[in-house]
Amino acid sequence: MILLALIFQLWTQVFNPPFGLLCGYFQDSIRGICDGNATVRTTNGGLTWDQLRPQIEVHSGLVGIGDTVYASGASFSGGLVQQSVDFGETWETILIISGDNFQSITMVDDSLLVAGSFGSIWKGKGMYWRQAIQTTYILRGIASSDETVVAVGDNGRVVSHDRGLTWTDQYTAITLYGVSFRNAEEGFAVGSLGRILWTENGGQDWMLIPSSTTRTLFGVYSDNEHTTIVGAGVVWRDGVIEYDGPQSLWWTDGLYACDGRVIFKRTIPISVPIEKPLAFGLFQNYPNPFNGQTTFSFRLARPGEVTLRVYNIIGQEVAQVASGRFWQEDLHKISWNAEGLPSGVYVAQLVAPNLVQTRKVMVVK
Repeated sequence: MILLALIFQLWTQVFNPPFGLLCGYFQDSIRGICDGNATVRTTNGGLTWDQLRPQIEVHSGLVGIGDTVYASGASFSGGLVQQSVDFGETWETILIISGDNFQSITMVDDSLLVAGSFGSIWKGKGMYWRQAIQTTYILRGIASSDETVVAVGDNGRVVSHDRGLTWTDQYTAITLYGVSFRNAEEGFAVGSLGRILWTENGGQDWMLIPSSTTRTLFGVYSDNEHTTIVGAGVVWRDGVIEYDGPQSLWWTDGLYACDGRVIFKRTIPISVPIEKPLAFGLFQNYPNPFNGQTTFSFRLARPGEVTLRVYNIIGQEVAQVASGRFWQEDLHKISWNAEGLPSGVYVAQLVAPNLVQTRKVMVVK
């Protein structure tokens, strides 16, 4: 039996402006923008923030490349898309659709796609735009990766596998607010009552995974290492609730998060050493979460006897993935099939000469 210790990282308030914030775009951990009723920017990792845009239009989505940033939102004239080529200093309107409200924006190749409250998705760039699809749903979030584009909203999703040229309509009884993709196949969508949906085939099929909360979830960000989800007073990261408080968080990029009037930054307690990239040890399995099969990778500091076992959350061994003598020169990769195990969080433990290391594993079915 092993003892499991969960370390809760901290989300610290770094700015409290007198206006609402709904979205963000960060080039890296140092330079970024948060936006909503006005644009604020940091160039020093969140230590100080400057207001760049007056409170006229409301921005509810941001996407960018380098210093060029695009915003979706609304004004008195309708749904709009604005462009800034100087990292938020000045903005130019490049699209207005009367009576709409564009709540989210994403980028596919050199084109933009925006999703609106009245069910429309528009695609274009510069001053040239066309309506890609008109749905019956209120659309609240849109995300893309390679050729895959997914928009989510009230009681429905629309999915495209050709960069927004054609779409498949998917009805769901769940209200969804946010969506994010790791790659063209694997993605997450979040919504009401703490629901988290996961797909591994580009949005064709979705599975409900455990979330440990019933609070409404508004935003999700997923990369090759982590999945971070924010919502009504909660931050959920890789199966662990890292923040439980009064703020209703709308957007995150995994490091920063914002609610109506507060910007948070994820920090690690001083008592916990920052993990450096592994020269040797047990790497995070991929994919994770997974349904069926995943791959473990590890490298040893010296040759010796090795065991790799998987335990459930009460410390019971459920699988022995590897056992035997291994050599340190190689990167060892071993596939494991979790068929027969229920959905949930598990722990993989590598025991090797001068090394005992664990990784969290999530099975979803």
